[in-house]
Amino acid sequence: MTQKEQELLKRIEFLEKENKLLKNSKTKYFENILEKIPFGVFFYDINGNIKWCNNKFFEIIGTTKDKMKGINVFNDLNNIGIKQEVENSLNSGEGSYLGYYKAVTGKNAMYARGTFIGIRNEIGEIIEGVCVIEDLTEKYNYKTEVEGLSAEFLNANKNNLTIFHNSPIPIVVHQNGKIKLANEAAREFSRQKNDLDFEGQPISNLVHKDFLGKAYKNIENILNGGKSEVQTQKYLRLNGEARDVLSKSGLFFIDNEPAVLVAFVDVTKYKENENKLNIIIKGIETSPASVVITDENGNIEYVNPKFSAVTGFSKEYAIGKTPRIVKSDKYSKIFYEKMWKTILSGESWRGELLNLNKYKKYYWEYAIISPIFNDEGEITNFIAIKEDITERKEIEQKLIKNERYFKTLFETAPDGIFEINNEGIIVNCNKEFANSVGSLKSEIIGSYANKYIVNRDLFKKLFQQLKETGIVESELEQLNFDGTTTIVWRKVSAIYDKENNFSGALVYNRDITKIKETEKQLIDAKNKAEESDKLKSAFLSNMSHEIRTPLNAIVGFSKLISKGSISFNEKYKYIDYINQNSKLLLNLINDIIDISKIEANQLNIYKTDFMLNDLFKELFSTYLAEISCLNKDIEFVLNIPQEKIFVNTDELRLKQIVINLITNSIKFTEKGKIEIGFKTLNNSINIFVKDTGIGIPEENIESIFYRFERAVNTENKHKGTGLGLAIVKNLLAILGGTISVKSKRNIGSEFIVEFPTNIIVEKSKKTNIQQEYINNNLDWSGKTILVAEDDEFNFLVLNGFLKDFNIDVLYAKNGEEAISIYKKNKEKIDIILMDIQMPKVDGYQAIKEILKINIEAKIIAQTAFAMSDEKNDSINAGCIDFITKPIDADLLKLLLQNYLQ
Repeated sequence: MTQKEQELLKRIEFLEKENKLLKNSKTKYFENILEKIPFGVFFYDINGNIKWCNNKFFEIIGTTKDKMKGINVFNDLNNIGIKQEVENSLNSGEGSYLGYYKAVTGKNAMYARGTFIGIRNEIGEIIEGVCVIEDLTEKYNYKTEVEGLSAEFLNANKNNLTIFHNSPIPIVVHQNGKIKLANEAAREFSRQKNDLDFEGQPISNLVHKDFLGKAYKNIENILNGGKSEVQTQKYLRLNGEARDVLSKSGLFFIDNEPAVLVAFVDVTKYKENENKLNIIIKGIETSPASVVITDENGNIEYVNPKFSAVTGFSKEYAIGKTPRIVKSDKYSKIFYEKMWKTILSGESWRGELLNLNKYKKYYWEYAIISPIFNDEGEITNFIAIKEDITERKEIEQKLIKNERYFKTLFETAPDGIFEINNEGIIVNCNKEFANSVGSLKSEIIGSYANKYIVNRDLFKKLFQQLKETGIVESELEQLNFDGTTTIVWRKVSAIYDKENNFSGALVYNRDITKIKETEKQLIDAKNKAEESDKLKSAFLSNMSHEIRTPLNAIVGFSKLISKGSISFNEKYKYIDYINQNSKLLLNLINDIIDISKIEANQLNIYKTDFMLNDLFKELFSTYLAEISCLNKDIEFVLNIPQEKIFVNTDELRLKQIVINLITNSIKFTEKGKIEIGFKTLNNSINIFVKDTGIGIPEENIESIFYRFERAVNTENKHKGTGLGLAIVKNLLAILGGTISVKSKRNIGSEFIVEFPTNIIVEKSKKTNIQQEYINNNLDWSGKTILVAEDDEFNFLVLNGFLKDFNIDVLYAKNGEEAISIYKKNKEKIDIILMDIQMPKVDGYQAIKEILKINIEAKIIAQTAFAMSDEKNDSINAGCIDFITKPIDADLLKLLLQNYLQ
């Protein structure tokens, strides 16, 4: 509860007490006055029901209080004139009656004067009436009312002088504007010593000047036989103090001369209380809080305008009802029983209520319900003061929702967040920050924030900057609980109090260690990319030279062969040159394709079980023949185990690795020895290629595996792209292997490849490696091969390779022809050489259809698409083997030798 709300409640409680005191004081004081005046008085409501009578009234009409209960003026009085005057008082505000009337109790008729006055509320509405009765039966004669009254009064005055002087009500008699008589109570009021102090004094000494005109008018009215009225006036005391009084005047005779008798009561205190009460009432009427007053049974007797504004129920509708008209269904019976128990015990009940207005809409109120007691300590009423807090509750609910929302964000944020006070002490933090520094929230809260930063001087500088600017962003080295450090980015926003003074800050803490590492890697990658770009530029320049050189030889020697003037020996030599340069160009293209596949991450690995001994025997046979054709004094040695070693890896890629290492050694070795082979070690294979070549400078050993490095090595006279060893290293990385180098300048080099694989060892007899050469004296007479090739020149090349072996060749220009020819000749076709890319029907579809004809058909795939994984696709399609273009004649002969024997 806010301070303003507390002050309002205290004020309301004070007004409640004042209202109670004033109400009781006003009622009791007024009743005491009316009990002591010599006139009968009774009050009646707007329906004519008698509400209260003084004892003089009972004495006049000869009855008691019990007999007057339930009397209604209109229904129970038989005097039409009195009924009419009562009605007049309730309509116009006044009425008077002079004459005989018969009492309700059956008493003899009496002669009396009745004055009827309508009492109005603060807005001028007549809400009840009062009647003052003078019994004139015994004091006046019907015919000589004035004389008889005077005589009777003088006689009564003589006989009751003691009563007059001892009356508690101040009484004075004045004649011709001067005071003649005053009783003890009147002297006490005025602070006069005795009657002589009053005798002869003008009434202006008693009546305040502002009321003299009203007093003279009243005197004139009385002396002319007019009716007597109760008036509000101001009388003066001897010291000049003005007092509020209620006065009643009547005709009196002194020595048979008319005079005026005035009885009055001091109501100054009452008026003061009434003013206070009016202030209270006005405050209640204009109060921003709803006020409801009920009787002791909970029936509503009063509601202020605010109640109607909040609930929608008018004052007229609410009076007579109970507060249940705004009751909602949100509380149990026990809740209301406890409320009633509290207020019936004399205590005030305080709490929040969710009620329902006239339009069936919920609204919230903060209510204080208190009992009101009479002088005997009995509860007569209850008062409820209720403040409409609907808007506040809605704001509270939104605040609670927002608080939960932001608390959830705070606790579940992916980055660390903590709050510090104006001294730099951490007062709160989320779980992520605690995790980032490797500690608990309970250990962090209460510690200084600079504890978690390496450079505390920088923290001090940033903290001062925060106070000056309100926001700071920085990258810092965070010191964690275990002594490790991380790089963090922090955004710190200042927090200010109501007086706009710096009170702390909210810190957003993000771990950017990985980002910084990535940033460094990107910078390194950028530098490498720039370097690679330079290398590629040099590579492209060198490629132009490397490609044009063999092409120039191929084109040039081809032209020389076409001349008819050259000898047979020259022609054979030129053909050999063309073959060498063709192989050089083919290797160059293969290297470019492989490095492109690696860089595009399109190189797939297909592992199979194969015998490693056979792979090395094949390579040894191939390169032994090649070395023998070179003008180099090189001994080529194969060193492999006698046992059959089976491994599980990609045979093609492993073969490619060893080929690159062998060709590299041949390129840089002019004489001496080249040794290839492998050894088994646990579950790994160690492959080695040794040479006695020029060797590698120690400072260049690492760089030889960089892509395009050879391209910028202009000092070396040997040809090459610089891609071979880069391809080797990348292929080994894909296969899970490693490569190392031992080398000395002008002594030689040893390349060692190691990679893990499943190894199966099978004992076998020693074989003579030197005998495993290609048999060039093959005769395949009676054998038939179907060549499916859409390019006629390629077919002519193949046909030229095959005619030396006396094999019958059938030619299909596309897949459709291949299917048709096979259907007609399936019984005699021994093997099919199938091009993959062909018009009408491609190679794969042709393979599928041919295998439908004969499931055992032997098909070898041939293709120029070296970038694709055609081998695996071809094997999966049903081929028995695969060969790439340009087709190597020796390799083709080996394949056919394997499948036609």
